[in-house]
Amino acid sequence: MPYQENQHHGYINQKGNVVIPFIYKYAQHFSEGLAPVMTEDDKWGYIDEEGTLVFTVEWRSIHEFHEGLALVADSSEKCGFIDKHGKLVIPCQWKAADDFSENYAAVQDDKGNYGYIDQKGEIVIPCQYKDAQPFKNGLATIQISEYEWAFINKDGEMPYSIWAEVRPFSEGLAPVKNTDGKWGYINERGDVVLDFKWDDAYPFSDGLASVKNGDKYGFITKQGEIAIPCQWDMVSKFAYGLAPVATGGMNWGYINREGRIVVPAQWTMASDLSNGTAFVFDVMKMVSGYIDRTGRFFNPSHPLDMSAEELEEILPFDDSEEDF
Repeated sequence: MPYQENQHHGYINQKGNVVIPFIYKYAQHFSEGLAPVMTEDDKWGYIDEEGTLVFTVEWRSIHEFHEGLALVADSSEKCGFIDKHGKLVIPCQWKAADDFSENYAAVQDDKGNYGYIDQKGEIVIPCQYKDAQPFKNGLATIQISEYEWAFINKDGEMPYSIWAEVRPFSEGLAPVKNTDGKWGYINERGDVVLDFKWDDAYPFSDGLASVKNGDKYGFITKQGEIAIPCQWDMVSKFAYGLAPVATGGMNWGYINREGRIVVPAQWTMASDLSNGTAFVFDVMKMVSGYIDRTGRFFNPSHPLDMSAEELEEILPFDDSEEDF
């Protein structure tokens, strides 16, 4: 996992041991065996898991690889895609784009409309939406107008009703909002299976979904039963049996599936667990590091030295939707 120390980036393993030295100006996560890094001479490139620089590129920004292609942006901030040899295979012609998922990537044209391209760069679903999110299990969420959201399949068809807002399917259910502003859940047939009773709702993860009642969040089961009462100011999703929760402003900790506090609310920010670990930091003490699923804190960095953009990448979700 990437880590920063003394204004340089490198990589550590889950035990906190350094596996790739802190020699880069910037480093992102590994994906498909490669990770984007910026070298000391301000060159972007990709390294392998041994730390060997595989190739450099001349782009304004680069992303991780997904399905064999990586999103890049040129000097005019137009987006395209390169392959694992660094060759530009989809020209930089899009105002915005997302990573490939299930062979499709959402793109935005110069008029501000969203659609989808395939891995050949051909438009497979015309740019006609106000927003478009990645495909997952054959479906993607799209925005038609300010208060009209829907799901589409890979043929561009809408198999379900249009809702005031939707979020992606996960574990067979998807959160949808009705015109009264309440959230419920539909199944993969489009049937409403959990009633519209929540002020906010998010996809299921580890069998639980976060919901909002008034100004507090909690978690429900797939049967709609309250698993953890709505008592938290903010929450994120469960992973590896733990979920970040915040109370008393921006004090983040972690709870288990029974709602018991496993990691006290002492961090200014706390990410979801990924590969069994989560990034945390305390802005007052200027300490950052990782915790494992037992709550053990390791590899502290002192002082904290991260840009606003880097911090934004590890923020748990809030009430706003993700964008490109």
